[in-house]
Amino acid sequence: MSKKDRYGLVLLDIEMPGMDGFEFCENLRALPDYQKTPVIFVTSHTAMDHRIRSVASGGNDFISKPVFPSELALKALTHLLRSRLSWDLE
Repeated sequence: MSKKDRYGLVLLDIEMPGMDGFEFCENLRALPDYQKTPVIFVTSHTAMDHRIRSVASGGNDFISKPVFPSELALKALTHLLRSRLSWDLE
């Protein structure tokens, strides 16, 4: 992730090269600019332990593959609006 770019929403899979999505999310949450950025896991790993780990690592939501575009759009919009509202209230 580039230090000069700021992302308003992060979509992650659990399986990623180099590190898994849980570790990436934990590292992301350690960065001051990303402590409140919405993180949505989008993955084919649907077991309850994966859902629990996604929350424990700092994720805000979880979408199972195959992805329904309307579900992704609705969840992304919801989290973006919530985060924008919380930024405006600070």
